[in-house]
Amino acid sequence: MKKLREKLHRKATAPRNAHTPNVSPIFDSELEDIIKDILQQCVTKTATISVRRQIKREAAEHQLRTIVASDDSTRQHTTADGNYVYHIASLSKILVAIAVFVAVEKSPSEDGFETLLERFRHAQHEPLTRLFNEYKDPKIHALPGNPTIYDLLVHRKGVPSSNHRLLTPTGCPIMAQSDVWDELISRVRRNTSEGHTGSNWAGYSNVNYALVAMVAEAMWDGSIQSFIEEMLLLPLGMHATSIGVSMDERIDNRGRVVDASGMPHDIERPQYQSDGAEAAAFGIYSTANDLDTFFKFIIDTFHWNEPLRGFDLTALSKALKMTYEPGESLLFTPFGLYTTLGSSVVGSLSPNRALFPEDDFSNYTVTSSRDDDDIPVYYMAGSAIASGCATALHVGQEYSFAIVVLTDTSGPVDAADHILRLVLQRMAQWMGKLNSTSTFKQPINVKDMVTRNKNQALRKWQELEQKHVRDLRNAHTNSKTIAGVYKGVDFNQRLVIIKGDDGKTYITVDGPLRLQSSAQLEMYWIDDSNVKFNIPLHLSVDWLDGADWSNTTFEVEDKDQVVQALVRTTAYGKDRYLRVPP
Repeated sequence: MKKLREKLHRKATAPRNAHTPNVSPIFDSELEDIIKDILQQCVTKTATISVRRQIKREAAEHQLRTIVASDDSTRQHTTADGNYVYHIASLSKILVAIAVFVAVEKSPSEDGFETLLERFRHAQHEPLTRLFNEYKDPKIHALPGNPTIYDLLVHRKGVPSSNHRLLTPTGCPIMAQSDVWDELISRVRRNTSEGHTGSNWAGYSNVNYALVAMVAEAMWDGSIQSFIEEMLLLPLGMHATSIGVSMDERIDNRGRVVDASGMPHDIERPQYQSDGAEAAAFGIYSTANDLDTFFKFIIDTFHWNEPLRGFDLTALSKALKMTYEPGESLLFTPFGLYTTLGSSVVGSLSPNRALFPEDDFSNYTVTSSRDDDDIPVYYMAGSAIASGCATALHVGQEYSFAIVVLTDTSGPVDAADHILRLVLQRMAQWMGKLNSTSTFKQPINVKDMVTRNKNQALRKWQELEQKHVRDLRNAHTNSKTIAGVYKGVDFNQRLVIIKGDDGKTYITVDGPLRLQSSAQLEMYWIDDSNVKFNIPLHLSVDWLDGADWSNTTFEVEDKDQVVQALVRTTAYGKDRYLRVPP
């Protein structure tokens, strides 16, 4: 066991010149002031930052701050309340992945689920479709590449992203978990011959986790909610965490979005469902206290404790070491991306990087250390409407830490991204790996980076909105009848187009799950054969170049001046919609 630990994190051992760790508080007045400044610049309503750190097997230190802005964003107050419920977006994947690892890897115990868990014992080696077909009807065909459940967890193999099927352009869920196969996966197979698995596709995809949920439900003989609760949430006491929005009326589901002018708007967050196709990928709600409980479990397990009976270091090490094969570029693990603080990978999952992939204010590193003296971390981030979050985990023989940053705000700048890197600087200082003149440069001034990020993001958003205004002003005049309902060919997404009382044309999008109140988005003619609709940037998801809702132009097919079909080109093919007869 000792050799396993040393091999797993040999980089994390103490330096030759032993460092006496900084014993100052995690949150001193300087750090709190910088965090408040970042939140104020980003017009963030509520944010919680949780930090846990530990030296060897000594008692851990945990500190937490929640910062809440006044309604007019001019004042802030700070508390130690870690029970505010946030939508944790893609951080959901960490909890789902470890729940699967617990089911597969933990040794038998008398917990009442031994018969069900026996099904999971060798699941990591079996193709996902074979597992599904063993426990569920009707049977399904093999996926391209025949991915295993572990392949999907780290995006080694899988299915291309299809957020435009899971969500409306404004982020509302429109597909149930039970629809995943018919609505998404059957189309993936359409171009492969019967019995041929086709070529591999590798990449980060929410659909991979929808598939994990699909097979987990089949093997568990219950819902993904029940599976995660029994494997992880209940044993660890994570009672405030729910898959899908909690029905507890005491929980406020309001969040904030910031527009291109930097103005805040408090809105009802999209309500993701426990039985939705999005549940396992980005549908979990949690608190900083619960997520700290989760990371405490990971750190405690690493230090040879066994807080979850039957799940020990041997089992945990499989998740910690699990990445792509040697030589492959991506390093996804069940805890997110495996990287170092001297790498620009930290921040790579943030909207800041997606919007500005080449700029130093989105690419700056936490440290500038040598490769042989850097700090390895597991980094993960998520974003959604009125949500931004990020985590970092380091486990080692000498030092361990876990950072959680949660916000209820989205907009031109992702505050959680910058705050995570700021706190990581403090962790590097604590470990004696920052400000050493022989190895490191002075740390980046994060406040300056946020200011530059904000100025550039607002400018870019405003340019895009001004372009939309010009497009509307120059819209093509067309007498063709386009109002009506259009249904996807071989999938159940619908487009409902109406003529408003103001004379403008509006479109709404829904799917197998019909929405009670879907956002109406303005639509206009580009030319005689194409129409386009506009998504307000502060209410949109996946709108950046190449993303699933980045192209909102439809090619029009008409007959006798009546539109019969609409065709939208996506990154993975064309979606065709036919007019539904009245």
